[in-house]
This record gives sequence, C-alpha cells and structure tokens, in this order.
Amino acid sequence: MKKRFLSILTALCLCLTLLPTAVLAEDGRLAEPDEALAASNGTDVAYLTLTGNFVIKSQHKTLEDAISAAMKLADSENANVDIIIDETVETLSVTGTPEICSAHKITLDLQGCAVSGTISVGSTDGTQTGTLVIKDNTTFGGSGSIEKVTVHSGSRLTLNGTLQTSVGTISHDADAIITLLSGNIGAISSGTPNYTSYLGTERAYYAYDSGTKGSILTIAEVKARLQNDEAVAVAPCEHSKGTLSGRDFTCAYCSKEIKNNDVVLTETDGTMTLYTAGKLRDALSDAQSRSGCTVELLTDIKSGTPFTITSGSFTLDLAGCNLTVTNDAALTIKGNTTNVAICNSATSQQASVKATGNYAKAVRVDGGAHVELGSATGGTILFTAQSPVAALATEVRAAELRDGTLTIFNGEFTGMSAGVYVAFSGSSTATPPTLVIHGGKFSATEATGSGLYATNGGTISLSGGAYNKISTNGDVFSYLADGSTFSTANSGTGVIDRTNPGEALNGTVYVVPHTHDFSTNAKCACGLSCPHAGVDESTGICSDCHQRAGSVKLTKGSTVTFYNSLSAAVSEAAKYGNAGSTVTLLTDFADLDSDNQLTLGWHSDVTLDLNGKKLDMSGVLFNLAGADGKLTVVNTAATRAEVKVIGAFYFGQTGTSVTIGRPDGSESNIDFISRTLVGFKENKQNPYQMTLTIYGGEYYGGSFVLDIETVGATVNIHGGKLSFSNGGGIYLKGGGKLSLFGGEFGEIWNYDCPYLDLLADGCAFADADGNVVDATSYDFFNKSCKVVSGHTHQNRPGMDGKCACGYVCPHTNISATGHCDACGGDFPAELTTDGKTTHHETMEHALNAAASGSTIRLINTTMLGSVNYTLADKAVMIDLNGQNLTGGLVGNPANTGATLQISGSGAVIFTGAGSVQPYIHLDKNLAADNQTAFLGGTFSSILQSSDNTTVLPTLAQANGFALRNADGSWLSLSGLAAEELQNVTASAVPVAVVTMPEDASQVYGDKALPADLTKLTICVAKDFSATVTWKTGERVLSAKTWNSGGEYAYPALSYTGDPLGKGEYPLTCVITAVDKTGKTFTAYETVAPKLTVAAANAEIKTAPKAVPELTYDTTAHALVTPGAAEHGTLQYALLESGPYSADVPIATGAGTYEVWYKIVPDKNYAAPAAQFVEVRIASATLTVTALDKQITAGQPAPDLANPIPGEDYKVDGLLGQDTLAAVTLTYNETPDTSRAGSYTINISATLANYDIMTIPGTLTIVPRRSASGGSTTYPVNTPSKVANGTVTVSPKNASKGDTVTVTVKSDSGYVLETISVTDKNGNNLKLTDKGNGKYTFTMPEGKVTVTPTFVADNGSQTESKSYSDVKTGDWYADAVKYVSDKGLMSGTGSDKFAPSATTTRAMLMTVLARYAGEDTTGGATWYEKGMNWAKAKGVSDGTNPNANITREQLVTMMYRYAGSPKADGKLDSFSDAASVSTYAADAMQWAVANGIVNGSNGKLNPQNNATRAQVAAILMRFCEMSK
Repeated sequence: MKKRFLSILTALCLCLTLLPTAVLAEDGRLAEPDEALAASNGTDVAYLTLTGNFVIKSQHKTLEDAISAAMKLADSENANVDIIIDETVETLSVTGTPEICSAHKITLDLQGCAVSGTISVGSTDGTQTGTLVIKDNTTFGGSGSIEKVTVHSGSRLTLNGTLQTSVGTISHDADAIITLLSGNIGAISSGTPNYTSYLGTERAYYAYDSGTKGSILTIAEVKARLQNDEAVAVAPCEHSKGTLSGRDFTCAYCSKEIKNNDVVLTETDGTMTLYTAGKLRDALSDAQSRSGCTVELLTDIKSGTPFTITSGSFTLDLAGCNLTVTNDAALTIKGNTTNVAICNSATSQQASVKATGNYAKAVRVDGGAHVELGSATGGTILFTAQSPVAALATEVRAAELRDGTLTIFNGEFTGMSAGVYVAFSGSSTATPPTLVIHGGKFSATEATGSGLYATNGGTISLSGGAYNKISTNGDVFSYLADGSTFSTANSGTGVIDRTNPGEALNGTVYVVPHTHDFSTNAKCACGLSCPHAGVDESTGICSDCHQRAGSVKLTKGSTVTFYNSLSAAVSEAAKYGNAGSTVTLLTDFADLDSDNQLTLGWHSDVTLDLNGKKLDMSGVLFNLAGADGKLTVVNTAATRAEVKVIGAFYFGQTGTSVTIGRPDGSESNIDFISRTLVGFKENKQNPYQMTLTIYGGEYYGGSFVLDIETVGATVNIHGGKLSFSNGGGIYLKGGGKLSLFGGEFGEIWNYDCPYLDLLADGCAFADADGNVVDATSYDFFNKSCKVVSGHTHQNRPGMDGKCACGYVCPHTNISATGHCDACGGDFPAELTTDGKTTHHETMEHALNAAASGSTIRLINTTMLGSVNYTLADKAVMIDLNGQNLTGGLVGNPANTGATLQISGSGAVIFTGAGSVQPYIHLDKNLAADNQTAFLGGTFSSILQSSDNTTVLPTLAQANGFALRNADGSWLSLSGLAAEELQNVTASAVPVAVVTMPEDASQVYGDKALPADLTKLTICVAKDFSATVTWKTGERVLSAKTWNSGGEYAYPALSYTGDPLGKGEYPLTCVITAVDKTGKTFTAYETVAPKLTVAAANAEIKTAPKAVPELTYDTTAHALVTPGAAEHGTLQYALLESGPYSADVPIATGAGTYEVWYKIVPDKNYAAPAAQFVEVRIASATLTVTALDKQITAGQPAPDLANPIPGEDYKVDGLLGQDTLAAVTLTYNETPDTSRAGSYTINISATLANYDIMTIPGTLTIVPRRSASGGSTTYPVNTPSKVANGTVTVSPKNASKGDTVTVTVKSDSGYVLETISVTDKNGNNLKLTDKGNGKYTFTMPEGKVTVTPTFVADNGSQTESKSYSDVKTGDWYADAVKYVSDKGLMSGTGSDKFAPSATTTRAMLMTVLARYAGEDTTGGATWYEKGMNWAKAKGVSDGTNPNANITREQLVTMMYRYAGSPKADGKLDSFSDAASVSTYAADAMQWAVANGIVNGSNGKLNPQNNATRAQVAAILMRFCEMSK
C-alpha cells in the first residue's frame, strides 16, 4: 500500500504542476491522495481513472466489478476510461466472461498482473460493440498477461503493452478489428486469420521465446509458429530487409517506403538492405558476413574517416558514383580470407575513389587479401591520391600493395609518387605480394614519381597497361606475361630490346601483345633468344632458327630438352624427380677429361643411349655417387658404338646398379676399351651393395675387365666378350657374387668359390671350341673359356653321379632301392655324416667319403667295389638293413674274394640283419678299446690276427651281444682264439640291461618302490625267462619274473613288513635267467642305486581360528578356538620365538594380537613352519561431551583448568571399574567477556581400550539487557578437523531467523557423503542445497552443530575395495568386502573402513533402501530419501536419524524389512537375554534363529552401539539368507 501511495502522490504532483486549476473531488474539493484511498481496505485489485486524468474515481475488489464500473463511468462522463490493476496484485482470475460494451475506449493497464479467464469485447449477440486497449506499465515489469480475449463483430482490440505483455489467445469475428502494436500472443482463433491486417503502422512479427525477441518472421512463419503452439511477438519493424522495385525501396514486412536510399546491399538470393550515406561503413561491415553479396553506391559519398575491410567475399559497385575520403587510405582491404572486387557497373558513367589525406592512398591491400579493381566490361574508375602536404608526396600512391593479391583490369591510377606501389614487408608471417595488371593507365604527378613502383620482392604479371615510368629493384622484363612485351608505342612498333633497353623505361611505356620472331640470328626484336621449340629430335637442329639446339638430348617422359654439355644433361637426368629419363648422344664426344665426369645422385634412374656415337674420356666415365642410383647403357643405333675410357664405372654408394644392353641381348653392340671396366674394391667396414649386369658387348682392357674384390658386388653376365691384352677377363677375390649366364672370357681368376658356383642353372663351362669341360679341374687361370647354356647333367658309371661338367648329382630324388631319377644311376650305399645324407655306388666310395661317426646304411645289394679295402683312420657304423654286402667290383660284379680289413684306428660297428660276403679281417694292431662291434648281421668270414686275441670277445661282451654258429649254438664269450670264424651271426645275449635306474627317494610310510626304480629296463631273449630281485642288505623288498622273451620295464611294486625308517639304503639288483632246459644262471648282480627315505610331514587337520567379534569389556578372552594336528601335538604362543604351550592364549586389552601355533612332530615326521592367526579385540566406544556454559557479558569466563565430571563434562560408555582421568577442556580462543558472543569449548581425552568420540561444548555470552532490548547471537559449531575435506560457515555466530551459509569442499579423490546440521537438542535442521558445495539453513534459538563426512570417490568401479585397517584374517574381513562389492557400504576415506566406528540409524535406513533397489540420491539431506522409504515401508519411524544405532535396533529394522516373519529362535543361551527390549524381542529371536546374530562371549549386547564391522557382518548374513 505504501508503494501505491507513493506512485499516486507522484502522479498528483505532476498534475498539480500542469493544471491551471486544482482537480476537484466530487464535493468540489481537491482530492488528496489519502482521502482518495480512504475507502480502500487493502483488498482492492483495481481502480478507475478518466484517460489523461490521474484522479482515482473508484476502487474495486474484482476485475469484473471494475469493468462494469468503467463502462458506466465512460457513459456518464462521456470520456474514455482507464482500468488500472493495483501494482501489488500479481495474479487475478475473472469469473464468467465480462463484456466491454461502450462507445468509449476502455484501456486495461495490467501493471505486470497475470489475468486468467476470458474478457469479451462487444456483446456475444453482436448488438453492442466496444473498444479495448491493453497496456502494461513498464514501471512494474511490463510482463502482464491475459489468458484469452474474445472480440465480437464490429468491436476493436489494440495490444499496446511491452514485448513481454502476453495474450494467450485472441478469438475474433470476421469483421472485428485487431491492432497489434507491442506484445506477444500464443494463438489467434478466427475463420480466416489475416495476419497482415493485424499489424499496426510500421510493426512486424518476431519469434518469441522465454521473454526474448528473436528473428523477424514472414507471415508464413507466423502461421507455422502459432499452429505449433509457439509464441510470436509484435514490435516496431526494424526494416532490416527490403525488396527493390526499380529505385523504389519498400519493407517486405511492414510495406513502408524507405527513404534516404544512398547505399544498397544485395545478397545472392536477391534480398536487399538499405543504408544512408553515413552508414556506408555499416554496409561494408555487414557485407563481410554475407558471402557473394554486392554493395552498390546510389549517390556520391564523402567521408572524413577511412574505410577498412578485414574479411568476407563481396563486390563494391561504385555504379557511376564517387567515393571521397578526406583522410589517409580511402579503402584498406586486408585479411588472408578477404576477397573484394571494386567495379563500376555504369558503363557510360565514370566513377572514382579519391583520398586527400596527408598519407593518401585510394586503395591499400595488406594482410593476404585478394582484391580486383575494375572489370573487362565495366565503366572506368579513377583512383586518385592527393596530399595537401607536399613533403609527404613520396608516401602518396593511388594503389598500394603490401601483402596479398591485387588484380587490375582497367582504370586510371594517379598518385603523387606512384600510380601503383608494390612493397613486401619481409615479415615471416606475411605472404609476398602478387600484382596482376591486364590494362589501365598508371601515372604520378611528381616529376620523380612512377606509374609502377615495385620494391622488395613479390610477383608481378603485366599483360597490358600504359605506364608513365616503371621503377623496380628487380628485373622488369620478368614482369611480362606470356605473349606480352614493352613498347614505346601502344602498338606492335617500338618494341623495346630487353638486352639493351636504354632510357626507354624512364618514359611512357606500354605493355602490348607480342609474337616472337627468331629468324634473324636466332634472336627476337624483344631481345629474347630462340628457345628452340621446334627441334628435330633425331639431329638436334632447330626448325625456327636452323641452329643446333644441342649435342645431347634429354628425354623425360614426353618432354625433350637439348644440351651442348653431356655432364649437364646427365646431371639433370639424375635428379630425383626425373627418374626414368634417357640421355641420347647426337654427336661424338672426344677429348673429355675428368672434369666432365658424369655423376649420378641419390635414387637416380638414367639411361644413356650411345646412339652409334663415340665417347672418349681420359678418366672414369660414370660416378654412381648417390645411394640407390641406377644406370642403363644402350646403343639403339645400328652403327656400333664405342666407349674409350680409363674406367667406365665407379660405384661410390650402396644400392647402385649398372646395366649394359637389354635382356634380350639387343642394343648392346658397344665396344668398351678401358684399363678396367669396373674395379669393385674392398670396403670391409661398410661394404656397398653394387650390381653390374651385362647382356652383350665387347670389352678390352690393359688389366682385368672386371676386378671384383668386395662382398657387396653382384655381377650378372648374360653375354659379351671380356678379355685384355694378356687374355684375362675377370678377377674374383673378396666375396662378391658372380653369376654367369653366357659370354666369352680370356681368363677367370677365382679365389672365392668353386667355379661351378659361378654358373647359372642350365649352364656349363666350355673350351674355345665349345666342348664342355670339368669345372672342378679346368685351368681357368691360364685358359680362355666360354659359358654355354642348355646343358643337362648326365651320370657316368663309376663316377658316383658326376657329370662331364664337374657337377655331382646330389641324388635328391633317389628311390627306396637306391635308384636316382635325376642321373639314372644306382646308389645303394646311403652315407649320413653330421645329419647330411649322400648316396654312393659302392661301399668303397661310401667309406672314402665317410668321416668318423658316419653311418652307412644299405638300401639295396651293395658291392664292396675293391679287392682289398683297408679302413685305418675312421670309425663308422654299417647298418646292413636286411641287405647284402657283396665282394663285387665295378668292373667285375661276380668277384667274391674281396676283403674288408680293419686296421689302425679304423673301426666298424655292424648293425641290422643282413649278410656280409667280403672277409672281415681284424688286424693285429687294433687296441683293446677299439670300437669295432658285431651287433647284427651274418658274416661269411671273420678273421682275427693271432697277435690280437682280446678284441673280439671284449667287444661282444661290452655291447651285450654274442656270436652264434649256423646251428644256433652260442660261441663262448671268453677265450676265443685267433681263428677264422665262418658263417656266424651276431645276436643279443639272453638277458641284457637296457637302462639302469638312478638313485630314488620316498617319504616315510610309503611302501611302494619309487617311480625312479621303474627306469630299470631289461631285454630277455627268446625261449628264456628272467627274474629281477631288489634287496637292501639281506632284506628282500621286491621280485618280479617274466616267463618269455622281450623287453620289459620293472613295474611299480610295494613291499611288505614295516616301512623303512628315515635314512639312506643301498639297493642290490639281482637278475637271473632260466633257459628252456631249466638251467638257471645269474645274468646280472650289482649294487647300483641308492634309496633315500625322507621324514613324512606332520599336518594340521584343524587350524586355530580367531574368536570373532571380540570387544573390550574388562574381562579376559580366549583369542582362538583350539586346533588339531596329525602325527604331532599343537602348541601356541603370542610370539613367534615362543614360549609355546598347549594352552590357548588369552587377553583382556583392546588391540591386535598374533597367535602363533606349531606342531611338535612324532618320530619319522617333520613339522611345518610356525604360522599365526591375527585376532582383534575391538576398542569399546566412549563418548565424552563438554557441557555448555552461559554467562552474562561482564562476568568472568568459567575456568577450565581442572574440569569436574558432571559439571564441566559428561562421560558415556565406561565399563566395569574403568575411570577416565585425562580430560582437557580449552576454549577455541580467549573469550571476550565484555561483549555478547559464543566460543567453542574443545574437549580431548585419552583412555586405553576405548575409541573416544569427543563432542565440543559452547560458552555463550549473553548481552546485558538494556531498556531498548536487543538480539542474541548463537554459535555455529564446526569440527576442528574434518577428514578428507573442509567445512566453513558464514556467519560463525547468528541470531535466530538469520540465514547461515555452509560451504564444503572435498579433498582430491573424495566426495561429500553426508552433511547434517543439528540444533542444541540434537534435532536436524532443514538444509537447502544451493549447488557448488553450498548449503543454507535458518538459525534457530541456541547453538547449532554442522557435521560433514567425506568418502573416497570410487566412480563406477565395481572391483573389490581394499582398506588399510581391514586385514586378511579379521573376523569381519569377508563381510567388509561383501558390502563394499555390493555397494551397500563404503569407506570413510584415506583407504580406511573404520570397523570399530559406530553407525547411525540414518545410515542403516539408506543401506536397506539401496538393497531394495531404491535411488537414494538427492533430497534435502543425504539420508532423506532412504528415511522416507523406511517410513513408508514400516521399517522405521524415522526418528533420531543421526543417533547411533544399537544392535537390537539394527536387527529390528532388518526384521521389519523381511516382513516380520515368525520368530522361533531361543535366547536362553545368552546371559543378557533379559536386557533385550520388548519391541525387539521377536526380531532378536528371528536373527539368532537365522544365524544373523551370533553374540559375543555368550552375550547379545542388545543395547551396545553397533560398530561398522558388526553392521557389515550382519548385513552380509542377512543378504545371503534372503537369496
């Protein structure tokens, strides 16, 4: 009401200043404001005034009443009436549909009020009309609204509010008149809405959203938005776009003709925007964002400020107008994305750009811009620059180009110092300028000036134009475009000779079209020499000037270039980008020296075509100096070419290659005459990879044609003739690779490899007559040779597969019978040496090729091949393989008298079945350790010299074999005399040990023989039985008999009797054999392996376990449950070092204990290492609270030095006879007792076996009460330290009703979990989350406490969380992991779970809600949603959410969550069962019956606070039970 009074008073004062006489009330008195409002009781919603008169006529409690009274007032006063809604009224609702029917205008001023319902203008039956104007006073926001206005036939509605004034729906009859001036509408309901007719003068529609006007709309867009329930606004038209009809510009939206049309901007779609002359700068600015548009001048424009264009792509059309700038640069155009064209579309009317400032420039181009001036078809433009300061003339230019591209098509350019000036700044960020001139006139008014002045680099191209002098630091003739030249006349006459221009360029010069004529001395009148464009490629003669274009031709693809210098041509061809080029000689080259050496660079690829010419150089012709260079030398002419040099090629880098001729032998008719064609020398540190390929040609030299002395050289010769004066061709020493496919050679000196290795496949060496020669014996050092192709290898009898060329067949395709498909021979003796196998015709050949350790296997009948073969220097094995060794000779296969004599260090081991026909003669000089042995085969004769009577029997016995006669009888293993044994067969003895077992071990009590003893393997001959017996001392452990011949492994057997005790036992193995006659003999007896019996391990059958859920209660507790051991006794200790005892350890105090246990083993048993189990006795919970104190200002602060329990603090939770003595109270700061305020009383205490939670108190100093009263402030307490975050409050002391702001911030890696504010009675206050870690609450009477908690930010990780205070073996470890993994509980920060900390009721409500699948995020407090869920489900009544939860409260909530099932458990076994509260009895019975609660030390402890560890364990049991 106060606001209303002031506004009315102000209005009245204005009236009094304006009116000549006082405005009178109804009784003739001046209506005072207070009197005018006297009838109001504060509930009026609107008042009436006559339009233009500020006197309030009446007040009304409803808008319907105000409308009715307004019509009456209008009729009685014969005047227009204003209905003004009180500015304090925010919303109104009209009932029914009040009708405005009056001959006078009724104005409704909403003053920011939102009116719901419908107002009708005119009567529904159409008999009465009305006029309504809707206004909205901006003083009060101007955001009023009306839900709906209905306008009937003949009536009028005008909306003239603010942009935010809203009419939800306008419904009108066809002949109703709607005028929209300002406001927004949501819908128009009419049969055929005419949106154009609604608009007031110069008004337009705009998009409207969230109180903001958007872009201007077409009528079609208006219709679409309203149909989609999107609001549109009406506001004054911005005339931002226009349509052109001739030179008449009208607005497309409000149809207003736009005057002052000086500049028009036309976009690519034809849309135009108009500007006054003073707004040319705006037009140019808009054009920069409208690509492709045109800015056209409609009148001459003069400006005192230069114009700058920095971006965009558009055209400035002068259209016959003049642009004058009385300042420096008229137009500055810059920016590397800027593209501007300046033209004159008025072809019959001249236009101009003129600058008259001190440093005048008509156009300045910089910053990489692209600018075009004039056009090929447009009118002329004069670009003029004139300075009023003569001393600055050198800086005055018509056009200046610094950085960018300027293209001039035509025009006249006149400056004081230059018509066009080009200069590059040289900046590293700038682009050198480019000037292109197609035509125009360029002049300077100063005598020293130039039409074109170019300095400091850039690119200039001139194809036309007239220039009053050209000045440049560069070559002015390089500016000429192709087909252009300088002339002193504007025609073809007066062409200036570029080689002798004289003073011609200092006068007026023209750039004119020009065609070169080289018919005179190969030079044109313009001074340019003939480029030889029409050269005959076969001769090098130019058809234009008839002169030789060059002596050598370079062909690059389809491009041909001629050179007079061979080295220059090769140098160009050798460039990396010219790979594949060909250099062709057109004339002979004689008397070249080393300075003319031809060099190939990196990755070059050049072909030299000698073209039948001669090339003579006193040096090395080619230097392959670049890596991976490639050179091909050919002669495409029919005439033979000649190269005469000291050396042809020098390979100076790796990867280089030279090819002479073509692969088919063509183009190689070349004679090379040199001291040495190529010298591949050693480079051991870094051998180059070099390749030379020769397909033909003849090579002569004073030394070797090819000198190959490096491993990196590869030479491939396919043809040609290589020789020197003494007959030599190739010298090979140093590891290079030489491959010969053909050719003739004087001599080949090869020190590297067999000559056969030089030949390509299918090739052979031949003599001068073409006869194939044996490369393994031919004298290449002194004889010439050829390489012939088409050679096929053939076998020769008695040569072991050796061909006439020296090649020996490897017999890789030999058959199983020894026949070689490759050479056609038979090779039954297969020799294997060091894994390599060869085949031979006879045993003699095989023995000759063998080495000690070789094996010769017969794969078919084999001849000895010699009458008497002596083996004296190697030991071999002959595997008869079931075949026959005969005494035949190559020339006499029927011979049977041959002898194989074993002598000296020679030795043969015969194996396999088969027969040996030659005599086997053991010479007298064989030593006793000779390796000759008969392990198989039948021998026609074995002869042992009389001087050697021990070799044969010793070898037989050592190898487990013996000889039998043809009748099957065994020869004695001893006492064999020197005699000839005939027709004997080597066979194995009756029982032989194949493998002997190793030492074995077993553990005490195991009666099975160890697995290692099964390694015993024996071989029993046919018709024999064998028995193996194992003994230790006289005690037989095991025996096994086999009744038939064969190979056997000793099986795993057990022995009887007492087990062998711990220790070592030597074992004896006895093997006896029985033949078919029953004769028994001992075949083997030895003390070989050793059996070790190790002690067995005593074992823990039941490990001691930590007693769970131990909490300090002043009594001693057994720490573990007793365990049990097998083969020993279990003992315990509290230290690993002991002492150990069979008694289980006990302890009283809180802490973590290691209970060690070990086994004292029985005899023959060993004990494992001592182990321990960790046991924890949790600390009891103790709460120490500092008691609040209050004094009056002026009184001394209470002394806290010697605190007294019950008076200064209180203690909750002490057990038994324990007492708390160490308590300290301090103020957070020294109290100022002279004034009101509050101070925190900090409290600290220590007591072994307890986790102490301290609660600070508050000293409140109340003010002395004065007569005027006052307010009291109370402290806002926060913890002195908060783990993993910070909390601050503002203010720290507040009065009742004040707003307090709390700001919390978590440390890195942590997030806020909970925050609560409790009053002095412990009740929670409502917090409002303001975002970004800020919360607010209203201060109550008395102190408050702010408590935040922070937890680790685990994100979305699902892997198990580990905590530093939860160790493996803790009774609650599994439970902590379970609830962490399930997301039911989390840590308290710093990788801790705090198992001994208490849990609140709110926390359990939230946990159960999460378990039920509820989303608990959000809410005024962290637990609000969980608590609401618990109350709705009957789990809890929601009281005391921040109080610690007791064990019986915990199980009661779970019991209710489970649906309060039948409770059938018994509590009799717990000594404190009577202390269970009545409300919790059923829940506790249910929890005990289902194993959810197990108790501790025979107690349920129902009233004890539940620790986090206990909650985790109970939750896990509950969840698992609920599955």
